[in-house]
Amino acid sequence: MGMPAVPLARPIDLIECSPGRIFVADYRRATSFEGGLSQPGRLLELRAK
Repeated sequence: MGMPAVPLARPIDLIECSPGRIFVADYRRATSFEGGLSQPGRLLELRAK
């Protein structure tokens, strides 16, 4: 039983837009050819409640 092929992600930048709100840019890649071609990264928005 092996580990599933999941993308690896690594944060590459943090952007503070306003107090209590930041964006995290990350780079992700597949761990095998079965992961296929996908977008190279994503932008996550974090907000304080």
